[in-house]
Amino acid sequence: MEFEHDGSLQPPFTLELTTPSGPFQPVRSARVKLNGSEVATVQWPDKPMVNVTVELRTSNKIEFELDGPGHFASVEAVVRGSLPA
Repeated sequence: MEFEHDGSLQPPFTLELTTPSGPFQPVRSARVKLNGSEVATVQWPDKPMVNVTVELRTSNKIEFELDGPGHFASVEAVVRGSLPA
């Protein structure tokens, strides 16, 4: 998946990766690459959430490698930044 960063948010940027609770089972493990570099890994139930600092470019590519039960496992990934002062 690709996304643009238009400069409306400022660093520090963070990526939060979570195996959520809800109607779908959490993935057993998930690895995330951002712009070609592995930045985060979670494993259920040992490490269900991670929050890491990342760098964004104007154009970004995020990739997921998931190992989950069946076709209906889930993981949430959120990239955050700060509003300009």
